[in-house]
Amino acid sequence: MKKLFFSVALFSLSAAYASNCSSIENDIARLACYDKNAENSKNNENEQNESDKLKKEYDDWIVNITESPLDDSKEVTIIKFANDYKNKRSPAILMLRCQRDKTDAFVSWDEYLGSNNMKVAYRIDKEEAKNSWWNASSNGQASFIPKPISFIKSLEGKETIYIEAEKYRGGRVSATFDISGIKEVIEPLRKACNW
Repeated sequence: MKKLFFSVALFSLSAAYASNCSSIENDIARLACYDKNAENSKNNENEQNESDKLKKEYDDWIVNITESPLDDSKEVTIIKFANDYKNKRSPAILMLRCQRDKTDAFVSWDEYLGSNNMKVAYRIDKEEAKNSWWNASSNGQASFIPKPISFIKSLEGKETIYIEAEKYRGGRVSATFDISGIKEVIEPLRKACNW
């Protein structure tokens, strides 16, 4: 089956991340690091030219486009690492994806927050902060946005988003994401999920 895959790692990894992917504990971050290294080793000049074009266009986002083995539909995953996440193991990740015509948006915190819905506060640029309940992932380490399409659209043309989630035993985790350029970055996702 023909597989269209390109990973554009367009973020600034520290030297430790770039040189030793295996030391990254977060599965998504480690995969992104390996994808970046694999992309750098590709010999196909056409793919490299396309990659260079996307690097300029997407700045520091990671965009993966693959083909579903079930129905050959395009699957798009967009990853953005947090600027300032305080977890010592790995950064928080904002992930936007389209899989089998379903859009998801969530934050992976790489630490256990709880298995129930999570109280989340977020602020986009200098707008008024909003509070809502987000769904917990099955492993309790990610917060899923209940209305992902409207959430993603609300980020278009904005620069930053600050997200703070409550842990199940008290305390909070928080992260700030630079979302500038998101309108262009989400175009493949928008097309794949038909919205």
